[in-house]
Amino acid sequence: MNRTLYLFLASVFISGCTGGSSAARSDDQWANYRANALYERAEEYYSAGRYAEAINDYSEYLDKYRDLHKSDDASFRIAQSLEALGQRMEAADAYRATGMAWYRSSLAPNSFLRAGELYEIEGWLRDAKLDYERASEYTTTEAGQTGYQRLEAVKKRIAEEEALRKERRRSGGSDEERNTLQTSNLRQWPPPDRTMYDLITRK
Repeated sequence: MNRTLYLFLASVFISGCTGGSSAARSDDQWANYRANALYERAEEYYSAGRYAEAINDYSEYLDKYRDLHKSDDASFRIAQSLEALGQRMEAADAYRATGMAWYRSSLAPNSFLRAGELYEIEGWLRDAKLDYERASEYTTTEAGQTGYQRLEAVKKRIAEEEALRKERRRSGGSDEERNTLQTSNLRQWPPPDRTMYDLITRK
């Protein structure tokens, strides 16, 4: 997916960028209180290592108060919580969705970078390449510079594994052997019948 398309999808998903230090609705102070209380409880769960409960509260925050500040933080925390629970592919999807939904947030480059790292760990090199490319576009950030370095490395890995795939094909290697290499695969994303928001809020 090129940058223009994913920025368009992100703008459909959520309008504007959230990046303030506190949630605020100028016309609804009670909602502000409830939103901040919910977010603070989620943070307490996260700090205590109660990641499943943290995910529930961060997801509720996004369901009810997605127009407020801290939405990008809540989304990023969900991805971090999934990773802490050992759900690396789910976390990678959530990091990617966070970066795409809040592409102007200061968390976007780190979201794309971590998505790429987790996809690479799981062997999805082309998905990793895609997110390293996205991270590297934030050229003035540390994550962007790291993303560029990882991008160059993963390109080499893809080229090496593609060469190995061709060699196995020429030598008559089994289908099972050839299929162990995932470099030519790019996952369907978002998965069928799910949206970016579903991937973040675990629906």
